Amino acid sequence: WLYCDELALLELKLAIGLMFIETRYQITKIF
Repeated sequence: WLYCDELALLELKLAIGLMFIETRYQITKIF
């Protein structure tokens, strides 16, 4: 099950990273 946990963690990191990039893009668009 370790593989499954690592895969879920990677997916979570990817989602957070995407959200962070999107937020930064929105901020740069505002200013």
